[in-house]
Amino acid sequence: MSRVGGWLRRGAVQLMIIAVGLGLGLGGTALYRSRTSDDKPSATPSSKRFAFDQTAAPLSPGAPAADSFPGPETEPPDAVAALTAFLQAEASGRPDAAWALLDSSGHEHWPTGPAWSASQQDLALPVSFEVAPPGGPEVGTAPGDVDLHVDVARKPSLDPFRGLVAARSAEVWRVRSENGHWRVVASPVESRPVLPPDASAPQAVQGWVDRLSACDQPGAAALQVDPNLLGPADVAAAPCQRKGTWTAGNPVSLDRGGDVQPLLAAYGQGAASWARLVPVTGTDRNFWAEVAPVGDAWMVVGVAAGG
Repeated sequence: MSRVGGWLRRGAVQLMIIAVGLGLGLGGTALYRSRTSDDKPSATPSSKRFAFDQTAAPLSPGAPAADSFPGPETEPPDAVAALTAFLQAEASGRPDAAWALLDSSGHEHWPTGPAWSASQQDLALPVSFEVAPPGGPEVGTAPGDVDLHVDVARKPSLDPFRGLVAARSAEVWRVRSENGHWRVVASPVESRPVLPPDASAPQAVQGWVDRLSACDQPGAAALQVDPNLLGPADVAAAPCQRKGTWTAGNPVSLDRGGDVQPLLAAYGQGAASWARLVPVTGTDRNFWAEVAPVGDAWMVVGVAAGG
């Protein structure tokens, strides 16, 4: 019995040691979790420190009312004056003044002046413009809307980012009567580039191919949009390599020629409306010269086999 009693007493002692150890461990963990970074006990559970403000504004507030935006310095008396002031502000580098003349849909999309200014950074702004007097009511316009025809001049360019910026374009802008004021829709409802006449394209290509056949690469490059032409390199190299006489013909639209996919890939599908193909005929080889309007002239932008 004494041996059994010894075993029981030793077992009880071990159980007490285990119990004390567990209690210390749990207590240590609880103490660690209840302290802040300065090692002082926290008066409240830490999760409450990250509670969200229940009175905060919603993530997607509704659009402000149309009359809640600051108006222009001078209220335009009519639609022509409103559009003139808007385009003049854009041309003179005052997007804040143009923003004040936007209609309610424009202010909904760009609720602040800086947001509007940021959206204009990559656009070709007008250099000069002429607003025609309003005619009769345009078909399809809402009551209070006035569509105005504008002849706009911009600095011409052609690049893969903005595509074609024509030297001149014929545009239609819409001006609306809102809350007794005249306000402008942010973008023209119609814009058509004014291109140089197609009849001048063969002359431009003839000057270019004459320089190529004389192996005058710098002279030819001066008549190109970019020193690196679109299309097969061997096609553009043919006049210099083969010499002889090369003749430029009458221009046609892109759907009448060879492989124009490099051109469309570089400048978008809109290139079909402004680019032309000029056939170039040589002694034993023909090809297409792809031309683009840059300012008031045609310039070579690429080549395609065929012609």
